[in-house]
Amino acid sequence: MKHLLPFVCLLLGLQLNAQKVFKLDDFSKDYYAKIAVAECDSSGYCSGEGKVEIFSKANNKRILTQESEQLALWLHKGKAVANIKELPYGEQSVLIYEDVNFDGKKDFALCDGQNSCYGGPSFQVYLATTNGFQHSESFTRLAQDYCGMFQIDAKKKEIHTMTKSGCCWHQFSTFKVEGNEPIEWEIIEEDATTFPYAGVTIQQRVNHKMVTNAYFELVTAEAKPFFSVNLQKNNKQVVLFRQGDVLHYALLKANSDSVEFSYPFRAQGEEKDLVFSYEPFGKETTLTFTNKNATYTVYESATTVGIRVLLNGKTYDMPGNPATKKGSVNIIGQDAEGIVNVR
Repeated sequence: MKHLLPFVCLLLGLQLNAQKVFKLDDFSKDYYAKIAVAECDSSGYCSGEGKVEIFSKANNKRILTQESEQLALWLHKGKAVANIKELPYGEQSVLIYEDVNFDGKKDFALCDGQNSCYGGPSFQVYLATTNGFQHSESFTRLAQDYCGMFQIDAKKKEIHTMTKSGCCWHQFSTFKVEGNEPIEWEIIEEDATTFPYAGVTIQQRVNHKMVTNAYFELVTAEAKPFFSVNLQKNNKQVVLFRQGDVLHYALLKANSDSVEFSYPFRAQGEEKDLVFSYEPFGKETTLTFTNKNATYTVYESATTVGIRVLLNGKTYDMPGNPATKKGSVNIIGQDAEGIVNVR
């Protein structure tokens, strides 16, 4: 065993010497850094086991060390560079030096690996104090549980994070700093799994509590309506569009893509069993459907356009503004072939 010790030490020394080491001394007048990483390829991409060390320029004393089993960085003209944040998915430096808690003193965020969303870079955050740099669990969480490093808005004194799951769910959060801790201020979730409708949930802090508002939006750029018109009384918009082989009706709030009511989406029953009755040969062209105890008729003639609702034996007429009409209720000839829920 005694004979093996020198050999083991030699191997360890060779392994350490094999690491690529880069010095950064232009990000601060008070500190410099050394970055060690296992290997770099010919394109300038470095990765593998490594560490980030921070030193005082005054006395060359090491003040912070952050080790990582998987460090990753790009070289710029052969050099490592601090403070690159191409959020959320672009290049991020392994060393970020900025004021994250808005106290006027710059703090350190040092990469500890690829532990954020989808194997993105994650960071440990050290706040500047009168007694040196102190690790912050709460700020570190913001650089671990989301997609990469968080974004700083120094003017508004806000912190912004983003995370996602798959193609269709995203969360955007805003934090403010109170008592030197990041506090959730607004959380916006967007869920496009119900495309072309997108579910939106907004949580906002009101009187120290998070208040939730949830609604759906119509992704109008993708819906490609057959027909739309704004109602005269309230400027709400009636939209008829096709999604796959299903015809849809949506009523949007005034000057908004927010959905007030839709059919067959969010109506009772299976989509393909929720049908429209189509009548193109009378004085009016109409599309009619029933949801619960109400019957809706979208109508169009040479001089009129709008929607009528029959509820509890009483008819409510909501005329549209002809000047806002686009397309036609007459879906014949409008790529309507194959729609399964029109009779």
